[in-house]
Amino acid sequence: PMPRPSATGSSAELAAIVGGLVAVGDPASDLVSQYLETILGLAAARRPASQVEIDTFRGLGGRAAGRAVPVTHLVRMLGASTGALWPKLPDLLAPAGRYPASRSEALDLGALVWDTANAAVSAVMAGHEEVQRTAVQRDRELGQLFLTDLLAGTADVADLIELAEQIGFTPAVPHFATVLTAERGGTDLDRLLRALETALRI
Repeated sequence: PMPRPSATGSSAELAAIVGGLVAVGDPASDLVSQYLETILGLAAARRPASQVEIDTFRGLGGRAAGRAVPVTHLVRMLGASTGALWPKLPDLLAPAGRYPASRSEALDLGALVWDTANAAVSAVMAGHEEVQRTAVQRDRELGQLFLTDLLAGTADVADLIELAEQIGFTPAVPHFATVLTAERGGTDLDRLLRALETALRI
């Protein structure tokens, strides 16, 4: 499980940081909150993120992708929140006796916080990309299934309509269909489809 901050009054401080950075209703709000809680907890424990925690950060990125939060927005929020947390660490860690007593320890803590933040952001980006890639592949497969069933003419109409809705296809409006055949085997269909899409947009 994620470490929870041990410093007294830290929850209110973290909430204030999030409130100052993330707009009300922003779907990234609770993700940023969990990120900050984890960074603070690791700083108090004086240890880097474990593999379990890195995997949890990947999960946060995946959740953000599922909520249609752009990865650029998420990374910007995480970077800004880390920068906002840094000058508040003395007030957050000192009451629990966890703030460094020497300059050397403070430097070590700084390295730990920023290294952990970088690892966390990388994991969040990886999780976000993974979910996005899976969604694109799923949409492509659904699109292929829809076209196959549509052209075959044997699929149940209700099933076709449901499948059309899933891929954003509206059967009630006019559409044009283009059928392609390859003159030889080994044709790069993806390249051919991209060229066709470009031509149709012009």
